[in-house]
Amino acid sequence: MAEVSLAHVKAEFAVTLGYIRGDIKWLLKQNEGPNPAGLNYTVGLLIGCGCEMLAACAGDKKRNGEKIFAELLPSADWQLLAKRLYTALRDGLAHGFDTKHLAVDGKEHQIFLNSSERSKLGFLRESRGIGLQIGLRPSRKGYAPR
Repeated sequence: MAEVSLAHVKAEFAVTLGYIRGDIKWLLKQNEGPNPAGLNYTVGLLIGCGCEMLAACAGDKKRNGEKIFAELLPSADWQLLAKRLYTALRDGLAHGFDTKHLAVDGKEHQIFLNSSERSKLGFLRESRGIGLQIGLRPSRKGYAPR
């Protein structure tokens, strides 16, 4: 088997990342209107699976998508939670069709996905307790892999 050049891998990576970005932009555009909540889980799952695929393209044989996902998070504090958040989102949506809950101090907390918010993470209080809200709309700066 012929050896693949780094330039070829970088080009393939850029094309694939472009497809993921394009798909997310298209889904978000279709999701506008009076009730924009319909595609939140679809976009969240696409982001999770995209992170796993990008990790594989970057040479991670175990396909640890949480490493790519961590780069999408806003600060070092949030990045410390990348593995748990990624597992709750990607694995929950891919295998259980719902986000897994996060367990903190013996209490479970729901994760809410919101495609009308721009890359915002925050906690909110609701009738069942405290939840983590994740904004799925890309920030104005966009994502550039390291």
